[in-house]
Amino acid sequence: MGGFRLEWDLSDFDRIAAALTNFNPADVGRNIAERLRTETILRFQKGESPKGEKWPPSKRALAKGGQTLVDTAALRNSITSRVNPEGIQLGPGPLPHAAIHQFGGMAGRGRQVKIPRRQYIPDPEDFSAAEMERMADVVIKALVDQIGRA
Repeated sequence: MGGFRLEWDLSDFDRIAAALTNFNPADVGRNIAERLRTETILRFQKGESPKGEKWPPSKRALAKGGQTLVDTAALRNSITSRVNPEGIQLGPGPLPHAAIHQFGGMAGRGRQVKIPRRQYIPDPEDFSAAEMERMADVVIKALVDQIGRA
């Protein structure tokens, strides 16, 4: 009977499996989270949303000068990022005015003051395909590096 014999060398697969067992996605997550946090903080300097839209100037900035949302820098300085098994969380610290600026709405005594939306944290749909690809590239590079070290 004619034929051939094909043998597998699975030693590389074993090495790759071992490397992936030691892979910690939280390390990559911290890298991405810190980049997103830095970009968010820079938005306060630019006075713009994640989509690049300029924030409406605040009454304080118009009256006294300065930048909108940067009077004391408390909101900007409160931005934190966390990594958990499900992914990345990015947001402000527990400041009473954080949500009203992110989403806009009625505020003040009797909710008589309309605050326009001045979005500083991106919504998931704000990420372009290029940004999503850039984040995926960070994950892929970390995986390749991990396999190369095994």
